[in-house]
Amino acid sequence: MGFLAAGFLAISPYFIGCSRFALTESDAFCPLTVLLMLLAFDTYLRRRDSKHLVIFSLTFGLALAAKFYIILIAPALVICDLLYHRFELQPQAAFVSKELWNYDPKQHRATMYWALSAALLIFLAISATQLRLVNMAIGLWAVGLVILLFGLRELTARIPGQRWYIQPATNWPPLLGWIVILLLAGSICMTFFPEHVIQRQVPRAFYRCLIRQGHVLPMVRFIDPARLYIGIILFKIGLPLGLLSIAALVWAWVRSRRDAILRLLMAVVGLYVLLLLTLPLRQTFYLMAIYPLLMLILAVFIVRAAIALAGWYRSQSAWIAFVITACLWTLWGDFRVYPEFGLYGYEIVGNRWLGAESQGYRNLIQVTNDGTEDALAWCVENVPSGGRVVSYLWDDHVIDAFVEKHPLTFELVRRLSEIDKQQGPPFDDTDYLILSLNNEVSYFDAPPMDQLKKYFDLLPAHMIVRGRGRYQIPVIKIYQRKAN
Repeated sequence: MGFLAAGFLAISPYFIGCSRFALTESDAFCPLTVLLMLLAFDTYLRRRDSKHLVIFSLTFGLALAAKFYIILIAPALVICDLLYHRFELQPQAAFVSKELWNYDPKQHRATMYWALSAALLIFLAISATQLRLVNMAIGLWAVGLVILLFGLRELTARIPGQRWYIQPATNWPPLLGWIVILLLAGSICMTFFPEHVIQRQVPRAFYRCLIRQGHVLPMVRFIDPARLYIGIILFKIGLPLGLLSIAALVWAWVRSRRDAILRLLMAVVGLYVLLLLTLPLRQTFYLMAIYPLLMLILAVFIVRAAIALAGWYRSQSAWIAFVITACLWTLWGDFRVYPEFGLYGYEIVGNRWLGAESQGYRNLIQVTNDGTEDALAWCVENVPSGGRVVSYLWDDHVIDAFVEKHPLTFELVRRLSEIDKQQGPPFDDTDYLILSLNNEVSYFDAPPMDQLKKYFDLLPAHMIVRGRGRYQIPVIKIYQRKAN
């Protein structure tokens, strides 16, 4: 089943696409860290000792470092832990003495003080950074790192002739265990990746997203995110396998009452997606964290169905043939859409999906900001010297790098992505206007249509196109001023 799930990931345009362009934002590491975290959690759930608590906290911290929205998985894990402790461990504990359980409150308290001390130092380091006390912040961060490593050493013991091992204080209570886990995971995330602590803009960006919600989209809560995530599951691995994925989720939900592994998987997937629907921002790659779990559920469903049809040879053969055909369908689509994997599904969905726009950076047909350099290169070749070009493109760092390498003979006026979002530059003396598809469907900062009609020809002078054949989409349009 694991190999089959890995095969689905290998041919999934959604998975391939995110691994290509999301690498710079750490999203590509989310699937791996989440899988490691869930494996560590499953072991901790069964052992409940300090060794596996620390290992689970470490993997949790790495997942948080990859992308902080992984914290949305925590509620599902807490619920699974409480249910397992209530219905599995407590009935066993009634017949077993504390000595046999190795219950050690002193070690529990010592571990909690250790985690709390490290977390407090990291918090003080972040506060010092915001106060521009960089040297103090670095010192506090270093002390926090030393305390983390020292505490880990104190949790270990060495028996002559044997390896180092972590002392097994078993039967961690759920509440105390999760307090320690969250403190350790947060400390590990911040300590092992010090840029989160030393760079002043990182905590501020997190504050803007969490409190001020500076990237709120004009969307309907629950409905628009649900439309996006359903579309990803249904179309981003090919329609045949997408339909099987929906069927697999329904089957897993029914079977989860009797299967502990499916119960954990469905708890994580279901509650994580439910929490995603409440966010003020929808992102295509938010689903990437649990996408391997979806493929694992799909693989389990296909194998279980094939086993159930063992007594009916023709039905089993037809089922296997259908799955192979569905995989070939997806693989053929990969070749057709290469290298713009984010456009996969456009040949079926088109410009609309369930009554709403399907294209955009944060949408089902994912159109990135690729094409900025091509648009500027066209302007260098075609805009006369002394001309005025207004750009609505968002990739400021790409524009800066291009201008540094290619000195411009014309004036380039840039609508700064955050400062000028409400009101762009005037068009009175503008010769050319550069607009991205995302200005209209993602950022909602395109100029009013009446101004566009007033000053420019509606037929673009040049278009930057991405995709091939049925996947072709104009991602950037360059408009020329009307002739007097």
